[in-house]
Amino acid sequence: MRAHGLVIAIDGPAGVGKSTVGKLVASRLGYRFISTGKMYRALAWKALELGVNLEDDSALVALARAARWAFPKGSGPEADVSLDGRVLVLELAEERVSRASSGRLCHCGVGNDPAAQGGSKRSSCCGGVRRGMSISRNYR
Repeated sequence: MRAHGLVIAIDGPAGVGKSTVGKLVASRLGYRFISTGKMYRALAWKALELGVNLEDDSALVALARAARWAFPKGSGPEADVSLDGRVLVLELAEERVSRASSGRLCHCGVGNDPAAQGGSKRSSCCGGVRRGMSISRNYR
């Protein structure tokens, strides 16, 4: 058991119900459902705001590791995402963020680094259910 509770990772192919199951499990356990998709979008937003090259894997991993991640309670079981004290909601829906985050970030080093995915000591979370590409291998 982690100091702040369990992290339950759900991985699998598209369309099999990972989000549905994840939200149900989170709700039942009183945990937050943490969408890695929201995390990638948050990182894309931060990179765009700071002018970080989205093709530079090491710069993206460094940005993600340096960020202060938090996952405050959202309106349902799904957590909001906060980076460096700013809760991101409308920012994650921006078209530029959608284009910047579509597949690219999860295939670079960020997708293989639990600290870059908000799993470090700089992350504020008390356990949770995470779903997304290859998330399970990062929390074994």
